[in-house]
Amino acid sequence: MNRLTLRRAARMFGRITADDITDAVGAMLIFATLAAGIWVLAGLGLVESGHELAGVAR
Repeated sequence: MNRLTLRRAARMFGRITADDITDAVGAMLIFATLAAGIWVLAGLGLVESGHELAGVAR
């Protein structure tokens, strides 16, 4: 990498605050919770697979 690229990267990462990190972690936790919920519902047979849902839509 050249110096200009390294400087740009340093500037970009220097602007990241604790609030940005907390927002990103919170979003990941929300998606993980939703995915786990769908996985559990599918395991219980309460949610049909996407393939079956696509067949019904046709």
